[in-house]
Amino acid sequence: MHERIKRLRRDGFIRATVAKLDGAKLGRPLLAFVHVETTSWAVTRQPLLLRDFVDVEEIHTVTGESAMLLKIRTRDTQSLEACLSAFHLS
Repeated sequence: MHERIKRLRRDGFIRATVAKLDGAKLGRPLLAFVHVETTSWAVTRQPLLLRDFVDVEEIHTVTGESAMLLKIRTRDTQSLEACLSAFHLS
């Protein structure tokens, strides 16, 4: 099995190995997915700057009603509201 995994990595089939973090042990048990709606790409680029915020785990571009989906992990609902206010997304 180890040799197969090495070959898959070498050949580019495995791009990354990830760690699954325990939000509660990190002191951030609340996980929220936030849809971001924008009117143009110029406005859509602004949320990309959020990747530097510690509470933002992932940013995804999506199709449909929303332009982006943010994965945010925080301490509690009050922290989430503060985070959204800081982003001007609430």
